[in-house]
Amino acid sequence: MHVVVRPATCSAYEMQEEIVKQMKRFYSIKNVLDAYRPGRAWRIGYRLGGYLLIRRWARENAGYIDRLRAGYYQKDMPEASLSPKDAAAPAIP
Repeated sequence: MHVVVRPATCSAYEMQEEIVKQMKRFYSIKNVLDAYRPGRAWRIGYRLGGYLLIRRWARENAGYIDRLRAGYYQKDMPEASLSPKDAAAPAIP
């Protein structure tokens, strides 16, 4: 499934930046190490994986972030012509 949301109170760029910022905060090295509990050392592995993944994603998608910042994806979006009623209906064939 794929969902596209057009936020009313912020730009797509601002929303994406905030999501990445919060994921980097959650998967920070400090939080990775704080995840350790006796008998639950596996949590460090999951958090470390998240730490590496979000940083890799940010590196690999820097061009996408630049295009979001420039407003590239806001031009002639087909869903802009949908009424709120049409947009809420699922598109199931």
